[in-house]
Amino acid sequence: MRDFAGETYYKQLVACGTTLGASSSTSSVDMETCRNGKVIVDFVKVNDDFTTLNIQHSSDDSTFTTHTAIGAIAATENDSYDCLRLKRYVRLNWTRNGVAGGSSWAAYIVGNQALRSPIED
Repeated sequence: MRDFAGETYYKQLVACGTTLGASSSTSSVDMETCRNGKVIVDFVKVNDDFTTLNIQHSSDDSTFTTHTAIGAIAATENDSYDCLRLKRYVRLNWTRNGVAGGSSWAAYIVGNQALRSPIED
C-alpha cells in the first residue's frame, strides 16, 4: 500500500557552494516521513586529494553505518544515488588524503513525503 501525501520530501545535507573541509561528517537528517529517497551530490572539484564519500544511516542518530559507499570523486560531477531501506537518520561522511584545494559541493535528499512514520525493522 502506498501512503504518500503527494508532496516532495526535500532536505539539505550540505548547502550549495560549501567548501569541502577536512575529513568529517555532515549533520544527520531525520528521514522519518521520507519514502523512496535519493541522495543527490553536486561536486565541483578543484585540486583536492579527496578519497571517499559514504552515505551513512542510523536508527538512533548515534551509531552510524555505511549504507552506500560512493568512493572517490575524481572530477566535477552531479550524481544521484537511490537509497532503498534507509534507516531514520542519514548523513554523509567523507575522508580526504591531504591538501584542501577549494572544491565545493552541495548535497540533498529528495523523495516522497509520507503521511505516517515508517515501520522500524
